Amino acid sequence: MSKELCGGTHTSRTGNIGLFCISSVESIGKGIKRISALTGENAIEYVQNQRNILKNTSSLLKVNSENLVEKINNILTHNANKNKTSKNIDIKDLKLIKDNKIKIGYITKDDFDKKFNESMIEISDKIKGIVLGIFGVDKKRLLICVSADLKNSLSASEIMEKLTEKVGGKGGGNNRVASGGVSAETDEIIKAFTCVCEKI
Repeated sequence: MSKELCGGTHTSRTGNIGLFCISSVESIGKGIKRISALTGENAIEYVQNQRNILKNTSSLLKVNSENLVEKINNILTHNANKNKTSKNIDIKDLKLIKDNKIKIGYITKDDFDKKFNESMIEISDKIKGIVLGIFGVDKKRLLICVSADLKNSLSASEIMEKLTEKVGGKGGGNNRVASGGVSAETDEIIKAFTCVCEKI
């Protein structure tokens, strides 16, 4: 089967064309492709623009152009893995310390994210009468939340204050939600949280 390029414009010899750059290839029908190309000075300008794009991208990513593809692949892989990490907490992760009129529970996570705030409030809305602690191992971050029906009798910020007094660090918030940061290990945080909450 014969395959030819038809450009509509003819030339007596290929030397007249000069530089030839394919700029795009698109399908326009079954088994039919449209190839767009540039020649001569237009092709030179196109190549120069492409080189500038390559140079600027390499500069932004702080890498040599030869390693640009590898760098971009690493970034995409990192972002993909990051997105796979759970950014929400689930009620099934909850460990109850006390299950009376006032319930005490905590959840530990290997990472920490601002979205934990929303998930924590959602869980405390589902479980009335709970004081909930979220402890992120990665950044040693803490979140304390009391259910809506307890916010007038208990203060998340006061619980956080007592907790950080025991394990070091600092935090703050309001009656409903408080956050803080410490350098203590997770087991130590859980032990202190249990001790503080048992006195409620």
